[in-house]
Amino acid sequence: MSRLHLVTQAYGREDVLAQALHAASSALAWRGDLPLDVGVYTDDPSYFAPLAGAIDVRVLSAAEIRAWRGPHDFVHRLKPLLVRDAIRRRPEEKVLYVDADVAFLRSPADLLDRIGPGRSVLHLREYEIATHPTPQLRRFRRRMRRVTWRGRPVDLDHAMWNAGAVGLDPSHLPLVDEWIAMVDEVYPQWPYWIHEQWAISQLLERAGTVSPADDVVLHYWAQKDEALAALRPALERLRTRPLAEALEHLRAHPLRLPPFVRRRSTLGERLARIFRRR
Repeated sequence: MSRLHLVTQAYGREDVLAQALHAASSALAWRGDLPLDVGVYTDDPSYFAPLAGAIDVRVLSAAEIRAWRGPHDFVHRLKPLLVRDAIRRRPEEKVLYVDADVAFLRSPADLLDRIGPGRSVLHLREYEIATHPTPQLRRFRRRMRRVTWRGRPVDLDHAMWNAGAVGLDPSHLPLVDEWIAMVDEVYPQWPYWIHEQWAISQLLERAGTVSPADDVVLHYWAQKDEALAALRPALERLRTRPLAEALEHLRAHPLRLPPFVRRRSTLGERLARIFRRR
């Protein structure tokens, strides 16, 4: 059976480090007999001391983080650079990248089966870019019609996938290079946070079959405050109990959150968004 190399990243803020520690721990909790290696890219290896010996820690220097964010300091550019580094380091293993704000709800064994030549994984298929009716997507389409990729209009005739999880085969390495090149050309034309997931969505759809991972992982990007309150007791157990006992507790008590309800933004928040667009 092929091995699965799971990687996540965390640098800077303590809350992000806490999320990544929980993400790595929840993956280990569900590993069982699965040939799974877990790696964390971080600027603070001491934070992951509770998992010493169980994970591979790749230390990122401040200079390396700046370089991976690129000349335009695009925070999400670091993701494809990290994925490329992971594939290059372990070219015989499939790679599953997860954002720090991801928790495993069951074994990732099914995801290993969904990844291969011509087969990839993203977290969740969210909507069709060309027809989604929200104001945000109408604006996205309007702005992207002015953007080019290698001298031609960009493609908007595909789905937008949430990229909180990205599962790739080693044969996808040239596609990762394309992912980086697309981000580097498109982002300076219109700096927008969504370009990283827009690019990987279309590239993987063109390359073959894309499968969702939302039956295996919870991506709580919209509920971080609730999630942090729920996961901190598990992290305290991780720091104070034997590792096997702490992981058993994590497996018996996977992170559960109430359904997300989008709240109406305040006037101040709406005005802040308007001024950010100018």
